[in-house]
Amino acid sequence: LKRSAGRGDPARKNGRILSSAVLLKAGLSHANSDEEAVPNQLKRMLCQRDGAMIALLAVLPMRRRAFCELRLSQSIQINAAEIIISLSEDMTKTGVQWEAIVPPQAEPVLRRYIEDVRPFLIARGHLTHNVLWVGKKGQIIGQIYIGTRIGTLTKNLTGQRVPPHFFRDAAAT
Repeated sequence: LKRSAGRGDPARKNGRILSSAVLLKAGLSHANSDEEAVPNQLKRMLCQRDGAMIALLAVLPMRRRAFCELRLSQSIQINAAEIIISLSEDMTKTGVQWEAIVPPQAEPVLRRYIEDVRPFLIARGHLTHNVLWVGKKGQIIGQIYIGTRIGTLTKNLTGQRVPPHFFRDAAAT
């Protein structure tokens, strides 16, 4: 039924699967926007957040639900040498625990987001929680927002709308 309705058809992805290197470069470039390009501090912080999301998905593609449910000190362990992402059995489709070290290409932007940007955004809303990805007032942002935001940003940065799931296809190719 899905195929007859046009969903699930591999042709819908034609031309929309970019290489992970292109997506990583776009994320890093967006995260490192300078003060001249983005003079507003809040907008610059959001650029750093959005760039970190794209860069992390480019090097460690994961399902949108797991990506949105990442939590500091639970699924994200940070030490001086590395950042480790651990997905519990209930965060994976297969029910198998998954763990990976954030590659060095994306680690600095993720660390900057965690240490500088996230606390700035959390303070704007006077909130306290450990969910990694937050909105401009520190609120927890959901799967729909993240999916739409990443799709829009990749369209602006690369010319192709690449939703979070296509990052997994990029890694597979």
